[in-house]
Amino acid sequence: MRQIPFLAVALAFLAFPAFAQEPKTLLEQGKWMGLESQETGGKICYMTSFPTASEGKYTKRGDVVAAITHRPAKSELNVVSLIMGYTIDDAAPVEVIIDKQSFKLTPTETTAWTDTAEEDAALVAAMRKGAEMVVKGRSAKGTPTTDTYSLSGFSAVNKAINKACGVK
Repeated sequence: MRQIPFLAVALAFLAFPAFAQEPKTLLEQGKWMGLESQETGGKICYMTSFPTASEGKYTKRGDVVAAITHRPAKSELNVVSLIMGYTIDDAAPVEVIIDKQSFKLTPTETTAWTDTAEEDAALVAAMRKGAEMVVKGRSAKGTPTTDTYSLSGFSAVNKAINKACGVK
């Protein structure tokens, strides 16, 4: 079944439009895919996954993707982004739950982000140890959603992107 990896690469071009070359697949394991490319300003390494389950009473929703990105030339490491598939209610933080840990991410239009590099690092560390990640958000129209991601393969793919971008 090659549709999901192809879709991940296609979505990567949408999420990271500054690519100077087509991304190279580093590793596919479990529900995660790691990629590497060059963009204006240097190398970019990132990993993506799609939810294994989505809940919510919405009539129309775009693509939903979790990504972790390294841009070493810009000193941007472990940047967590959650593309929610809708315009997020900017008054409602997006909640990420891994095991018993909870994280609040800040919405910016259709994507949720942590506020600091330290929060990114803590969230990635929890993802490496966890089995499942639950993401709860609310659209600008007030529709609550819950997306569940498998963290199977996360650690191996995260190691692959770390190695490719020289991240310790």
